[in-house]
Amino acid sequence: MTYHTFPQKTRVLLSALKAGFFALLALAFFAAASAARADGKNERHFNTLLVFGDSLLDSGNLAVPVPNAPAGVNLTLVFTDPAGFENNLPVAGEVAPDFLAARLGVVADPRLVGGSNYAVAGSNAEHVYAAVMAYTDGLAAANGRIDSNALVVMNGGANNMTIALALAGTDFAAAGAHMQGAATTMRMAMESLHDAGARYVIMQNLPNVAFTPGIYVTPPPALALVSTAAEGLSGIYNEALSANISMARADGANIIVADINGFFNHVIDNLGAYGFENTPEQYQTCYGYDPTVQGQDPACNAHPVHGHMLPNSPGDPTQLLFADNVHPTQRFHGMAGDYMYDITRAPTEIALLPEIGLSDLTRQFAAAAGFLHNGHNAVEVEGARDCFADLQFGRANLGDNGPAANGALDGIGLSAGCAVSRGDYRV
Repeated sequence: MTYHTFPQKTRVLLSALKAGFFALLALAFFAAASAARADGKNERHFNTLLVFGDSLLDSGNLAVPVPNAPAGVNLTLVFTDPAGFENNLPVAGEVAPDFLAARLGVVADPRLVGGSNYAVAGSNAEHVYAAVMAYTDGLAAANGRIDSNALVVMNGGANNMTIALALAGTDFAAAGAHMQGAATTMRMAMESLHDAGARYVIMQNLPNVAFTPGIYVTPPPALALVSTAAEGLSGIYNEALSANISMARADGANIIVADINGFFNHVIDNLGAYGFENTPEQYQTCYGYDPTVQGQDPACNAHPVHGHMLPNSPGDPTQLLFADNVHPTQRFHGMAGDYMYDITRAPTEIALLPEIGLSDLTRQFAAAAGFLHNGHNAVEVEGARDCFADLQFGRANLGDNGPAANGALDGIGLSAGCAVSRGDYRV
């Protein structure tokens, strides 16, 4: 899902020059290396990536003692499949902000090691808001502001589902009100970031929790009730979040919605097209590695073919959506990171389309004008035909409006045409 190439269609060019009327029919082909991209000074569209949220965005802010390891040896938890193993310990995998940071050309290490990722596993909406306030209050105390070219990514609400599902069994209305309150809290966090200078805030909505392996460890008699409640509460939160985003925008905040729910559903509907194992067990099972016990995760059912530590199977998380009971694999995190990158870049590329067309048209007119100028003193013979082909190489700078719309057009352009004498005209 990238928006880098803009194939050009064949065009018909009519040009009127000199004292008389001269018309030129030209076929123009803008081919091969036509691409809109940032030039050297603008290649980094955002200077900083700030992250606030829960375990879906946490790249390593939670550390726990390692079982059976020497005292003081801690394991940094990242809730996805491990990137590998060293000394019998898992190497932390990457989550969506890591992949997004790589695409943006910035670094967003965990705050635990001095980076700009403040997301912490286990955070509910209230915890996310508290983290945002601590960050913005710290800036205010130092008379600072968020970099105007920073990109903020945030989420919340997933851990509120634990409370809401517990309430849903006896009072679904109260459970729904809890999720609505979580959405309101996230708006407060968005507005606080805006007030502190954030110009670009990506807010993720909540995937349908009913389609997670953790739901499917529920005994069958209660499974339908829990699944229905999870789906209903996910919808209530997303609807409330949408309304709160509209309010934040009305107050001037620039909120970019990352429809993770819709994106996840799209992938579920097209598993094979995205290279995943195309089986209905995808959201009912998981890879199943639990770093806290360095073994199989008891909170989900391991996939029968690609799950971790199954007899006669090494497991293959690249074929699966879920690493554990609720957290995606690195494979899906990478796709989510690409998706967030694309929704920040797509408006830029679309905004440059008119300038790309104008640049292309300018080249074509220049080629036609040069041809007509070189032959304007020639003696015309009825039916005489002159043809030309013009190959152009070049770069056109497009826009200069900050990180949201700038770039350059590198291209190879071929313009070709013929002129035929018809009386007093060349056609």
